[in-house]
Amino acid sequence: MKEALRSWLFFSLLVTVLSLGGTFCPGGEEVMVNPSFTQQREIYRFIQGFHTGLDDREEWELARIIVDESRRYGLDPELVLAMILVESSFYHRAKSAKGARGLMQLRPFVARVLAKEMGIPWQGKETILDPSTNVRLGLHYLSKLILRFRDLKLAIAAYNYGPSYVKEQLRRGKPVPTRYAERVLRNYRLLSRRLSLRSL
Repeated sequence: MKEALRSWLFFSLLVTVLSLGGTFCPGGEEVMVNPSFTQQREIYRFIQGFHTGLDDREEWELARIIVDESRRYGLDPELVLAMILVESSFYHRAKSAKGARGLMQLRPFVARVLAKEMGIPWQGKETILDPSTNVRLGLHYLSKLILRFRDLKLAIAAYNYGPSYVKEQLRRGKPVPTRYAERVLRNYRLLSRRLSLRSL
């Protein structure tokens, strides 16, 4: 009963956020026909419904990074938003009990390896807490997991539980926990219906 109530409250909040609009829209009317700009604007408006800990310009930059990095890895922006929503509710300084940090909740030892792969200078937790860098690292990691497991649901599960754990579960013929992945994918479907970023 409590779980059902929490789910109902969560989705009620999400629907409310999706109905909100934004006021900060730099660039001028001449760029409004640019699909990337339009996606960025819609993502920015969505982000504004959350307590991010960022100012307007930082939120606008975050929206741009989400658009650019989604395109880089061939991912739908709605999937990226769903991941961030579940991981941190868009609070850029979020920290889990296990030490995962930032928008996409990366643990420092994982983030450090990813940063090295991407040629990003490592400056400890400040690297993880930078919103743009956190999203870049998180999507690089997710894309690697998608290539490794060849299955989006398994890749999302591995993002949460760790690829070694998921690989071992599969090797032993045991089920992989899917509650986290199902929550992300449920939000992905909802956001796809509400935002329709792919059609912009």
